[in-house]
Amino acid sequence: MGTRQRLILLGAGGQGRVVADIALHTGLYSEIGFLDDDQGVADTGLPFPLLGGFSEYGKWLGEADFAVAIGNNAVREALQVHRWRRWSIPARLWRAA
Repeated sequence: MGTRQRLILLGAGGQGRVVADIALHTGLYSEIGFLDDDQGVADTGLPFPLLGGFSEYGKWLGEADFAVAIGNNAVREALQVHRWRRWSIPARLWRAA
């Protein structure tokens, strides 16, 4: 975990932007992007590209680290339980922050 140069954040709202800022300042990732089902968030001045909706995470498996960056507990839990079964959460990102 944490050996890839690409980080994909699941959630592009306020929590996602904070996590992106932390990831950027650690220097661990050369590419950062977001997945979010709310495609309108792309028009809100995201600091990194919106790569698609949550259902597209599968095409990035093995090519990126993932971090859940959803602040709403109920939404985050529902997505973790029902959508994602394999995780590559970059633990060293949090230690470096």
